[in-house]
Amino acid sequence: MAYVIGIDGGGSKTAICFTKLERAYIKTEMDTDQAETATMSNTNYAVPTHNGPSIAEPLYLTGPASNPQSVGYGQMKTVLLSLIHNGMKRFDIAPDEICAMCVGLAGVGRQPERERVEQIVREIITDLHLHPNLPYTVHHDAHIALRGALRPDHASGILVIAGTGSIAYALDPDGHAYRSGGWGHLLGDEGSGYWIGMQALQTVCRAAEYRGPQTALTQLILDAYGLQSEKELIHLVYGAPDKSESNENSNINPNSNEDTRSTRTPSLRDKTQIAAIAKLVIHAAEWKSSEYPVFVSRMGTCGPQRTESSRTSESHSHHNQTGDPVAIQILERAADELVLLVRSILSQMRLDKTASTIPVTVAGSIFQHSRIVKQHFIQKLQAETLGLYQEPQAEPIHGAVIIAKELI
Repeated sequence: MAYVIGIDGGGSKTAICFTKLERAYIKTEMDTDQAETATMSNTNYAVPTHNGPSIAEPLYLTGPASNPQSVGYGQMKTVLLSLIHNGMKRFDIAPDEICAMCVGLAGVGRQPERERVEQIVREIITDLHLHPNLPYTVHHDAHIALRGALRPDHASGILVIAGTGSIAYALDPDGHAYRSGGWGHLLGDEGSGYWIGMQALQTVCRAAEYRGPQTALTQLILDAYGLQSEKELIHLVYGAPDKSESNENSNINPNSNEDTRSTRTPSLRDKTQIAAIAKLVIHAAEWKSSEYPVFVSRMGTCGPQRTESSRTSESHSHHNQTGDPVAIQILERAADELVLLVRSILSQMRLDKTASTIPVTVAGSIFQHSRIVKQHFIQKLQAETLGLYQEPQAEPIHGAVIIAKELI
């Protein structure tokens, strides 16, 4: 039997997929140029048009984060090596049955970063006794996400990702790559979960001083974090974490029935915590009063909390509304920012005659959970003839499998 490996590593988890091929081979002898070509990840991505070997049912495993910019290159190697080893053991795959591998990782958008990861992958190949001439490649996670999202008959297209951060990535018909956004939460990430969360917090602060319209987001955020007034947001965002908060993750026992929420000090000192507020904005914009208690409880111990004293707010008058105008405006502005990423990509690609037909697709939690963002985004694309929207075909991990298969 023969298998290809696809890996999708991000800032929160890493997924690996072993896909069995009906027919495959490994070149037992590769000259220096071929070996360099098989492992190279530069900005000119060739997009083969051949169908390659047929594939069977894939096998999956997930593990911890592997973004080297977040966890470090050493931890990244540990995660990847462990997942490949555990997968081979669990699925009874011998080292010589692995015939190609594609590693897609967040945090490797520049050539020096990819080259460092390529060296680590070579070390993993040696450590696990895989074929010494195993063809492999390393790509930014946006690249594998785009390949997975595009239809099989499309070699070019644009992918807009809006999760905690935001970025647009594209391939032109010649296989050249383009990107827009991806500057991080301090310099950019417009339209992302973090950006939406920050807009909500700033809107609440303005409303508190009558510098902006009143909004249901005020009570939602105060209730969710157990606050009595908007002024308490200052400590929530800027205050130094106490000892119990610093150690909260290590003290939580997932198998315990004990409710530890009453002893936690909630905080908004991390970009993922601020991005979690986007859930409240989405809910306020698509208001259904009966969903409020369920929605907030689902955020769990890692997100905003509701205290016992705040439960009386379920009868608050704003629960009778059918969509908070301020929340709707934030989400529509988020969509506008994401459309700007598409416009930027098209300007870089200079596809004047075919700009209206190039496929545009999306990924990320904001598009997944916000009907308003997605609809407004699609409407703006159509109004400005910025590409042709299509639903994503598959998850990013499948894009990694497709690329791995093309190496054979």
